[in-house]
Amino acid sequence: LSHGRSAQVIRSCAKKKPRISFVHAASGVCIPYPETPESVEAARREMFDISYPTADFSTGIPGGIRQTWWLDPVYRGCYPEDGLHAFRLFLPEISPDDMATIHQPLDFFAVNIYRGRHITRGDDGRPCELPVSAGHPLVAADAGSSWPLTPESLYWCPKFYWERYRLPVVITENGMPATDRVSLDGR
Repeated sequence: LSHGRSAQVIRSCAKKKPRISFVHAASGVCIPYPETPESVEAARREMFDISYPTADFSTGIPGGIRQTWWLDPVYRGCYPEDGLHAFRLFLPEISPDDMATIHQPLDFFAVNIYRGRHITRGDDGRPCELPVSAGHPLVAADAGSSWPLTPESLYWCPKFYWERYRLPVVITENGMPATDRVSLDGR
């Protein structure tokens, strides 16, 4: 609601036509592996389906909760059906006026992309995350952790978002966080 109202105020006060969006930090980028139609569909499902209540929350929050639950109302004007069903006992009433405010016309889809996860179709037909293979390049990230280097996320993430929301995709940030320190020699 606050984003929708802000977009209304910006459009009503701007002296020149503004270009409005908001930035989404894509924490659930899914990369199909191998690149077969089955793996592409599995990666898309993992990225956008709510997957609750059958999801295994011990390994993290399913992608759709991170993605579609927040994005679909803004970009599509509705909450995802699988989420409405999964969370039906916990939702407040969402009025048509609320949804009209939330779903303001936006000019592009802005996204921060850092890394991705390789997804394939499991034997049970569900998306399955592949473990990082030994020797896969890693990037040292903040707090002593490391991330797998996945440049292909810069292809698949915008592709999947464009297919879903049909807006130009702008990558507003990418890379990785690092604890940079200045050494005694000034470097």
